[in-house]
Amino acid sequence: MPVRKTVIPPDAEGMKTGLFLRRLLPSLPESVLRKIFAARDVKLDGVRADRDTPVHAGQTLSVFLPASHEESPVLRIVYEDEDVLLVNKPAGVSVESDEPGSLSLTDLCRLHTQSRPILSTAAHSFEPPAAGEPGAAFPFRNLNRRDCPLGSSLVSVDLGTDEISATGGHRFLAPVHRLDNKTCGLCLFAKNPRAHAVLLEAFKQRTVEKYYICLVRGIPKPPAATCSAFLLKDAARGVVQILDQNRPGARPITTGYETLSAGPVSRLRVHLITGRTHQIRAHLAALGHPVLGDDLYGDRSFNRLQKSRSLKLCAAELTLHTEGQLPNLDGKTFKINPPF
Repeated sequence: MPVRKTVIPPDAEGMKTGLFLRRLLPSLPESVLRKIFAARDVKLDGVRADRDTPVHAGQTLSVFLPASHEESPVLRIVYEDEDVLLVNKPAGVSVESDEPGSLSLTDLCRLHTQSRPILSTAAHSFEPPAAGEPGAAFPFRNLNRRDCPLGSSLVSVDLGTDEISATGGHRFLAPVHRLDNKTCGLCLFAKNPRAHAVLLEAFKQRTVEKYYICLVRGIPKPPAATCSAFLLKDAARGVVQILDQNRPGARPITTGYETLSAGPVSRLRVHLITGRTHQIRAHLAALGHPVLGDDLYGDRSFNRLQKSRSLKLCAAELTLHTEGQLPNLDGKTFKINPPF
């Protein structure tokens, strides 16, 4: 049985072992994680640990993984040039770190860009992987957020800046937009300050076209529509509320959808016209058709009936318009196949 060992980083001090493993191995199924703890296959400095055991900086965490789950998660690259990196984010990985010690998508992309030579103006495009295929991949086995070995060099991630330090200098990398932790799909990063500014403005002016594929409960009527409402965010609870009328603190939202296939579970193509927190999930739920697998805004009983333990929402299509400022990207459309 393969053993994976990781040194606990300083910023994970006091975190429960179960949470640390959940963040370290985001693609590992919860059922497998439960079996590992039940079999007492998790150790801290050689002493068996359970889910609630606190970890401490400098300890060595050893995890005995079933052979079927030996392979590491991968960074799936859809497109890359000197200005941008477009990746297919897996569900369960946050774009930016939301817990001490967690390894974010931004960290992984920084490691990838640091491991490669600086690209020329020629674009490097990768064929988007089909559902279930590995795709263009950069492995991140046994990495923590501070010191990450890449071949024979050691890369040190400075989490307080948008740069990464290593032999060879500093490289800028920053996300241009966000996806929820449980949402998979296309996520765009800028590789220099100019591209970052251009793309932020494009998203602000809504010249970027964003389409999602999702599965929802029931059959929407009409089969296609563009819907407007207001979204009120409750930051303390981490949820949002959809309102028909404006209210202090609420922001206008617009969501379009078309039905691709209809039934007890329907498949939709959703146009995210405005980009607010949890907009698609909350808006579709308010319309009576919650996203399958969404226990926060959706129907838990229906999710269990459908045996859906993951959110069926994927950022599947992105078209960029930058008015000629990033010519490699202007008018280019990127598409991926959802994993469901």
